Amino acid sequence: MQRPIVIHPEVFEFVRTHAQLQEDFWKCLNKLSNFQFDSGLRVKKLKSISKNSQSVWEARVTISSRLIFTFSKSFEGRSQTYIAVHDLCLKHDDVNQSAYSALNQNPNSEWLSFDDIDFSDDDVDEILAYTLEEQTEIETELKEFNLDDMNELIGNIQWRVIESETEWLEAIKNKDKDLPLKLTPEEVELVNLRGNVILLGSAGTGKTTVGLYRLLKDLKDYPISRKRLYVAYNPLLVNHVREQFKKLANNLDTEFLELFEFKTIKTLCLDILKAVNDLKNAEDEIKYQGFLKWYRPQETRQYPAPLVWDEIRSIIKGGQLLTDKQFLSLYEYENLGQRRSSIISVKKRPELHKIAILYQNKLKEKKRYDEIDLARLALFYIQQNQIQKYHLIICDEVQDLTELQLELLMCLTSKDGHLLFAGDEYQMISPSGFRPENLHDRLHEYQRNYEEIPLKYNFRSIQSLVSLANHFLLLRARLLNETSKLELAKPNQENCARLVHASSDSLIEFLNSLNASEAILVRTEKEKETLRKTFNSSLIFTIEEAKGLEFDTVFIVNFFTFHEALWEKVINRFSSLKEIDKPALTLELNLLYVAITRARQFLYIWENNTHPIWKEQEIKYCTFSLTPELVANERQLEQGNWLQRGEYYMKAEFYQQAAECFKNAGEELKYKEAYAKFMQQEGNFFEAANLFFELEQWQAAAQLFERVEAWQKAANCWEKINDFNQQESCLANYLESIGNLRESADKWQLLGNFPKAAKLFEKVSAWVNAEICWRESGDLERANICSIHVLEIEEKWEIAAQQWNNLRRLVDERRCWMNSNNERKKAEYLAKDYEKQKKWVEAAQQYEIAQIWIKAITLYQQENIIEKVAECTAKQLELAQEWELAAFQYNLAKRPEKAQECFDLAAQELCKTGNNKVQQKDYDGALNEINKAIMLAPFYGEAYKQRGLLYIYLKDYLKAIADFTKTIELNQDPEAYYYRGRVQMHLALKDLRQVKNVYQQNQNDQEYQKIVNSLKQLRSSIERLERETEL
Repeated sequence: MQRPIVIHPEVFEFVRTHAQLQEDFWKCLNKLSNFQFDSGLRVKKLKSISKNSQSVWEARVTISSRLIFTFSKSFEGRSQTYIAVHDLCLKHDDVNQSAYSALNQNPNSEWLSFDDIDFSDDDVDEILAYTLEEQTEIETELKEFNLDDMNELIGNIQWRVIESETEWLEAIKNKDKDLPLKLTPEEVELVNLRGNVILLGSAGTGKTTVGLYRLLKDLKDYPISRKRLYVAYNPLLVNHVREQFKKLANNLDTEFLELFEFKTIKTLCLDILKAVNDLKNAEDEIKYQGFLKWYRPQETRQYPAPLVWDEIRSIIKGGQLLTDKQFLSLYEYENLGQRRSSIISVKKRPELHKIAILYQNKLKEKKRYDEIDLARLALFYIQQNQIQKYHLIICDEVQDLTELQLELLMCLTSKDGHLLFAGDEYQMISPSGFRPENLHDRLHEYQRNYEEIPLKYNFRSIQSLVSLANHFLLLRARLLNETSKLELAKPNQENCARLVHASSDSLIEFLNSLNASEAILVRTEKEKETLRKTFNSSLIFTIEEAKGLEFDTVFIVNFFTFHEALWEKVINRFSSLKEIDKPALTLELNLLYVAITRARQFLYIWENNTHPIWKEQEIKYCTFSLTPELVANERQLEQGNWLQRGEYYMKAEFYQQAAECFKNAGEELKYKEAYAKFMQQEGNFFEAANLFFELEQWQAAAQLFERVEAWQKAANCWEKINDFNQQESCLANYLESIGNLRESADKWQLLGNFPKAAKLFEKVSAWVNAEICWRESGDLERANICSIHVLEIEEKWEIAAQQWNNLRRLVDERRCWMNSNNERKKAEYLAKDYEKQKKWVEAAQQYEIAQIWIKAITLYQQENIIEKVAECTAKQLELAQEWELAAFQYNLAKRPEKAQECFDLAAQELCKTGNNKVQQKDYDGALNEINKAIMLAPFYGEAYKQRGLLYIYLKDYLKAIADFTKTIELNQDPEAYYYRGRVQMHLALKDLRQVKNVYQQNQNDQEYQKIVNSLKQLRSSIERLERETEL
């Protein structure tokens, strides 16, 4: 192709759906591109001109169709000429042969005039060739067309570029393929811009398109296996971008396509949790409607639900970046500064903070979560480095995200990766929400350099509505005393918005019903519910709800009545407007801007009395008045494409509206599906499950039946799709629900759900089975608990009690001790019980049995029972082996026999000490210790025996004999006899030796010999005894 061609997207879609035109249409385009003026192409310049003074040309496609095009320029580093195909006109089948547009009179094409398109030669069978003179004239006129005389390519249309026949044929035949977009020069520059970027622009300025192509450009620049992410808040936007990307990247291999992910911020968080096996049930999320049901009973006029919801979401919870805290403390909230939370005064913040705490407690009680809880948990896992990061993140509609969600995206980006944030700060409703400064702060904190770039073009709405939106921003800036970056010329169109002076009650009279692509926007929930009943339609929204949606036609009804007094101050030129009113005015202006930008083609402002604000200098040329009768006439007669609109609402997750559209389209199955999803959204899970069952959507039905514990129905559904495990799981749950716990546990064990099985085995006291299951699941602590229960069954109470103590399970420990034969432990527990009852004597008695003497002493002292105090003190001293002191206490307790026992034990210890001293040859020290023992226990025979032995060492034999004799008197100790006998023999031997010496000196030989024989016999006896028992 010689000359590049761009085609209006709606013309492309029209040709795509009209197969009979496709071949001729391409031939016409190809010849135009190559300037082949022959019998196959007839071209002429239209006599009338476009409303913007641009030359308009006509080319014949077939006998009954005409292609309308212009020559336009676009600067892309250099000026480039394009053949721009604006429309395709076809002949009606009526007699006047008038033409109709493929764009169906889309207001975007209103600048064209088709008055002189004629089909007068449509009865000619053959297309006549140009004469040589005619052909030369046309070629000359086209070739001499001055580039400087051309208009810029219209900027608010997303043109499709035709670059080759192959590309055209692929796109025209394959609905999953699309022609590439014609990017504006500004968009081309932004797509090629590397690094971190913030794009700020009003609704429809091409931010999303830049992000889309930036994803593809990143793959071209970095053809490596690195993940890229497109993320936004609105599911409708994410679905749209995903579909557009698939069409543009249709020729990419699967391995490269898998590098790109398209997710809502909620889906992103859920997927992160799924990756770490921390699964969340989507039905457990609380959204605004759920919050509204909880908050309504507490709502005050000062704090409407949307405002409170956004304050909690954006500030109190969304402003807390720590993962171990759920919300800002009151101190942190109060000290944020008026600008950060401007709609709520500092004095009123404690009340809002209290509501936030109540709300969070309600979530915890119901085991539910909201999007901020989800983001916080996901951020926790990201900060633990458990999640793979992205090389590029495109965050669209960034103004919808909280600081916490922005923090999450920052943490998800690799160090060498980049972020592109695109948003419209004017689409933010609450003044407490997004500010570009917050984004700047986060980027600076992560040391990421960035460029912030504003966008101008609007591709979404017709030019007149773009003009209104932009001029309204000028008005907003003036009213809020802010600086506007917009430089706009005076609008040259006067048909932007229609001002309708009529009561809201007359809406039904003149509209009768709403068409598929129409919507009514109101300021309050009450107004919404009233009009929904009036129209019997769900296509009435509050402005907050409508944010993120688009409609061909929008009716804004009585916007100013909600804050009538505030707007009165504004109209009076700030005569009574105070600084304190500015936050509320900011909120109102933001809401009105969002409402205006919901319309793509027609905007009606329906008011009981037309508000003076529309006469303000910035916007007074952007509206005109219209009577309700003319509104009724102006609305398109056709009902619109209900099916297509239903699909739109389904993607946006507005299931109630989708159901209404499908019903009007006569699509019964789609209606049931949408209504089922609506019931699911509303929490009517059983009704939703039954509808999915009728639709044979078995998995959806099964999951919802499980949610309401209709286990048999759920099992039936799983059986339909041959999911044995899920079917058996439901049957196991059913058995549990009817009380067959053992059978249920067996099933869970077979299914490998060991924790579930173990819990049920525990309930039926099947502790051995439970222990096995806990060990299989890796929960050794629970397994040990079950093993202790097995000990209990075996009545091994003391071992069980000790193991409960190791686990600090004190109640179980007590139970086991009380079942055991350990009287001391039983007494201890009984004593504690008596103490709690303040029965001190009974408690002391039990502490005695438990041998916890200190506690017993304390309680007896408290009750002044002296003898018991002494007795327990004696026992405590016995434990310390303080025998002498114990004996004294027993005497005080009038327990002489116990006192004597203790004196004996004291004497015994003294004797041991004495013996040790003997070993050390400290005989005097030893004698001293044993004497003390005898003084303490004069009837302790062992002490006398020990002293007798000591006397032998000291060779004081007579004292030894006396002590041995005393021992024999006290306890007939055989050893005392022995030792006394030995000493006596020793003395006898000594005496005989003395006699021998006397006889020897007196030379009495006969007596001497007798004594010698006696000594021998005595020595022999002594030796024999010594051999038997050593001294």
